[in-house]
Amino acid sequence: MNHFRKSLLKKPPGMSLSEVLIAVAILSMAAAIALPELSNIRRRVALRTASSRITNFLIFCRASAIMHGRSTAAVFEQIGDSRWRLSIAVDGDGDGVRSHDLQTHIDVITDVYRELECSPVEVGFLKGHRLPDPSGRGTLGGNLDDPVRGGVSDIITFTPEGNARSGSIYLFDQHSSMRVIRIYGVSGRVRTLEWHLGERKWKRVTW
Repeated sequence: MNHFRKSLLKKPPGMSLSEVLIAVAILSMAAAIALPELSNIRRRVALRTASSRITNFLIFCRASAIMHGRSTAAVFEQIGDSRWRLSIAVDGDGDGVRSHDLQTHIDVITDVYRELECSPVEVGFLKGHRLPDPSGRGTLGGNLDDPVRGGVSDIITFTPEGNARSGSIYLFDQHSSMRVIRIYGVSGRVRTLEWHLGERKWKRVTW
């Protein structure tokens, strides 16, 4: 009987208040350490995704120009503070794809490839920093409010031979990293470079 009473008076299994508070404190510290790293991972993934989309878009335009024997352009159109529409246009009069010819429907947009939106990544530059030139020569110059550099307009045309006018599209993650997709005119090849705050040079990446 005494044994039975003792078993009834035993403290039920569980955690004391102090143990709960310790567990909460440990979880809070773990979250404080993990959250910044999760944010960094999210930015890296978004930057890679955005640059891959643009690269694939440009490669597709170049392949279309070669396959169909007709100048084909990648058209970049800003439709919001951080949103861009990517379209494909074909040459209608043999002089390359031009803004005026698009407005007068001599050159024709054949497909809206997609809208580029990979928050927090935007098309643009990290502000307030001196950026190295991707060519490796000094500091990046030109208009830092113009992140799509393909001549007078935001149009990059590929010829049936696969050539193009040299151009660059800059992306940044609103924190400390940038990527640039470069089009090399003579070959029409597309390459991606990456730069992180504090580094002196851009580095080529393959993904």
